[in-house]
Amino acid sequence: MDDEDLSRRAVIALLAVAGGATGTIQLNSILDSRTGGAQAVLPEAENGPDTPHASEETATPEPKPGVHLEDHGGVADGETDDTEALMAALDEAAPDGTVRLPEGEILIGSGMADAILLVHRHRGVTIAGEGPGSTRLKMAPGHKSVHRGIVITPSSRDDITGITIRDLMLDGQGLEQNYNIANGIEVQSANGNGYPVEIRNCVIYDWATNGLQLREPGTSIYDSSILLNGRKQEAVTGRDGHGVATSIGNNPNGQTLIQRCLLQGNTGAGADNSGGNMMITGCVIDDCGYGVKQNETTNKQVIENTRISNLRTEPGVYNIPQDRTGGDLVLNNVCIENATDPGLLFPAGGTITGDQILIKNTNTEASQPAAVVVKDEGRKFDIGELAVYETGNGSAMYLENCTGSIDRLVHDGLDDSLGQLSDVAVDTIANDDSMTIDVPRAIDVGASL
Repeated sequence: MDDEDLSRRAVIALLAVAGGATGTIQLNSILDSRTGGAQAVLPEAENGPDTPHASEETATPEPKPGVHLEDHGGVADGETDDTEALMAALDEAAPDGTVRLPEGEILIGSGMADAILLVHRHRGVTIAGEGPGSTRLKMAPGHKSVHRGIVITPSSRDDITGITIRDLMLDGQGLEQNYNIANGIEVQSANGNGYPVEIRNCVIYDWATNGLQLREPGTSIYDSSILLNGRKQEAVTGRDGHGVATSIGNNPNGQTLIQRCLLQGNTGAGADNSGGNMMITGCVIDDCGYGVKQNETTNKQVIENTRISNLRTEPGVYNIPQDRTGGDLVLNNVCIENATDPGLLFPAGGTITGDQILIKNTNTEASQPAAVVVKDEGRKFDIGELAVYETGNGSAMYLENCTGSIDRLVHDGLDDSLGQLSDVAVDTIANDDSMTIDVPRAIDVGASL
């Protein structure tokens, strides 16, 4: 992986909270083969004339408004469990107030299945740290059963509107747990109408299963890094965990928004849409098992201005199970590159629409017939420009029982390597490698320190 494609922000975030010999040991497991060479892209420390020395006298800043963890006895030393102090601060701030978390490591969840439980009385509350490189909520190690970091759940099926979590790292210590099922943030099911939850400028890291598990629509995730989740699950069972997973089967109109985020190193999907609508915009999904997955409970999946790259086990965007319709897919200005499996794999019905789609160096190790495979129950296409380059195995396209149109289809192989187009009308077929699209890189998105 080139330096420019490696997430500088992700690596700095992990280094910033590690500190000391213990942190060095921890980083040996964090920065595994998936992020090899990461240290090389870290900026060197500078001590210019404007950088104050620790001995210089500085003014004590005014405390930010809100309820502070320290007000309830929290110490943020990484060893003393601060769960009780944090819950007391949340109870005082509710409703509609802000809980301020200091710099440091805040240990939570010792002997508790759900560390932080937000219910109806906590509506409108904001949990704010000092930045994901400074404030680290750390799940206590050694759990022997299902556990979760932050659980957002209604009381008696009432709503719990307006929860915001921002400017912090939520570390599951997944590899230090004795159980393989754990989610970082879980939004639990209510009446199906959804309730707004915002995640902003956070790092969600090393949860045994999923970084976020969303069972109710309405969650929006902005400018966050969702990293290295599912490793415990994979090690124990051979199954995987996802960066963001939805299971919103009771509201086909509900939406999950993922914007300007980095989803990297998760063992399963960067995003698993198992219900409702999902919009992924301005994101990078990198070095995951696969890119975006949907199934028969997906209503609509929109991906725009996004890069999906370096996928290790499954396709870029695909639908399972293979015999069931999986909802509509919209792709606009999307690059899918470097995948062992096809860039697109859709074996059942629905529609694929969009424009400016680049699929490059995919199907490199799979037995699928092409880089784009759509078949069986039929798909309807309405696509502007689609380019398929450097297909590893098979042809560029394999369409079966499909209808619709593609304005311009570009590939870089021999004429007979274009493949099968079924009943899809193509206005222009070009053989060149000139198509490029402007999508973000890993260093452009995610949490800011």
